[in-house]
Amino acid sequence: MKRVNRSSGQRANLRGSRAHLALAGRFLLTFAPLLAACDPGEKAEANWPSLPSEVIRLEYTIIPEISWGGGITERRRFVLRSREELSLFWRQALSGISPQPEPPAVDFSRQMIVVSAMGIQDGGTGVSIEGVYETAENLIVHVLETHSSRTCPLPAVNSAPAVGAIVSRTGVEVEFRDGSRTHSCP
Repeated sequence: MKRVNRSSGQRANLRGSRAHLALAGRFLLTFAPLLAACDPGEKAEANWPSLPSEVIRLEYTIIPEISWGGGITERRRFVLRSREELSLFWRQALSGISPQPEPPAVDFSRQMIVVSAMGIQDGGTGVSIEGVYETAENLIVHVLETHSSRTCPLPAVNSAPAVGAIVSRTGVEVEFRDGSRTHSCP
């Protein structure tokens, strides 16, 4: 067997790496069974008010980067109709990321962005856009907030869930309709 001579700094780095691996292993062994016990299949359905009879379901594109930053710390809704509004929003929404990614390319003459932010929440909380609908009077955005039940083991961290989507531009009022769903755990 070949013996390798290492300096004291190399030995300390190696011990530190092993300690991190051991800590990560203990974490996984402790919490993996708890996280696996959570049952996302058991859900209460979201109850949105019924849509008007004459409605058009619009296509939309989710902007994944909005969920990364956690910079919107209050419950808010945004409708961004210009490059300037997007630039201001982007800096705030992604304030926790460095370097910040570039904002999406949006043709604001034909498109706009709708955003729903939940503000600071406990772990196990999320938000999604489930549909965008156009009526003669307004644009309706169905927002689904998901929460884990109190029986779910959750890490003691806070987050600021947010979701945004590019939709066809409209001059009518935008109405956000919230639905809620709770995931139960044994």
